[in-house]
Amino acid sequence: MGMNHILNLLIVCIKPSKSILKTVVMHLLNTVPVSWWDSRQFLQRLGDTMQYLHCSVLQKCLDHFIVGNQSLPEVIRLPTDIQNSVPPNLFHHLLQELVEYTLAMRDYRQLQNHIRRIVLFDN
Repeated sequence: MGMNHILNLLIVCIKPSKSILKTVVMHLLNTVPVSWWDSRQFLQRLGDTMQYLHCSVLQKCLDHFIVGNQSLPEVIRLPTDIQNSVPPNLFHHLLQELVEYTLAMRDYRQLQNHIRRIVLFDN
């Protein structure tokens, strides 16, 4: 099964919002060498994405990728005020409400189980 097929199947079942997953992937793209992002290593990068998401939910913290990011590539130039701002925590609501945190953990586990089924049974 190809990478596009897996991604298309995942988009249907994504419980963490697509923007949250995009933020996680952007953080990884900024830290994992470009040479590691070829299609042969797709499952490893998918695993990295899930691990990053899991750690972010556990820590109840996922920083905005652009605002306050001091390690953006040089090709991305931002106004100083934006670059020097404190990055908003996209998971701030998880700090406020135990129910929200519990739901986020449930959604993560459901996504993880769905990915496992896709990878194991659709190959």
